[in-house]
Amino acid sequence: MLVGGVTVIFWLNIHHLPLPHFMDWAETNVYEMIPGFILSLIAVILVSLWTRAPEQSVTDQFADMENKLREDTAPIK
Repeated sequence: MLVGGVTVIFWLNIHHLPLPHFMDWAETNVYEMIPGFILSLIAVILVSLWTRAPEQSVTDQFADMENKLREDTAPIK
């Protein structure tokens, strides 16, 4: 969320910076949510690869809750 928000703010204020000519085209023709989404997606992937997997107790608790939810929403016969 942070990367996407910063990207959108940067994109909206890009005309104040001395950037190459292709950025002028991008600023006028690309909606700011597109680079924000792309950079956020890249950040999510990188952070997911960088951090460790959850502990087994956490995954067990998640699986238990998933099973309970399935039982509660099962159709009545």
